[in-house]
Amino acid sequence: MISACTLRRLEIPLVEPIRTAYGEHRLKTAILVEIQSDSGARGVAECVAMRAPTYTEETSTTAWHVILDDLLPRLARAQQAIALKPLTIADVWSDIRGNKMAKAAVEMAFWDLWSMENHTPLTALLGGVRDKVEVGISLGMQRSTLELLSRVERSLDAGYRESS
Repeated sequence: MISACTLRRLEIPLVEPIRTAYGEHRLKTAILVEIQSDSGARGVAECVAMRAPTYTEETSTTAWHVILDDLLPRLARAQQAIALKPLTIADVWSDIRGNKMAKAAVEMAFWDLWSMENHTPLTALLGGVRDKVEVGISLGMQRSTLELLSRVERSLDAGYRESS
């Protein structure tokens, strides 16, 4: 049974600014959602909504509001009524339109909590077959094609893989 939920708003400086068609970004804004069970297990996830609605319509402010005022209260009521499981949690707020980043954050925290409670790696619960995941890098816009090609080469040398 869920005993507590904590939201944390973070602003993390980027290693270097990233330029996109929507402007230059120097900070990563994030909301961490933590759900704790009666046994003390904790599930944690990140809401990836950005500060301003320049890339998507969701923002960290709107996501915070939806998580706090809509999703978490519904989660609390649902756990009293049904035995919540990761595959049924989306049904709890299926009538709420949009807000995909806010919903995903709470769902991911719940999956993580379920994993901890059941002493089963999350990858196994999701049907994963690998123990490592390859990652990519977002390079943003560069001043020139030559600068972009140089960044790509340095990224590949650092171990990032080519996208397919």
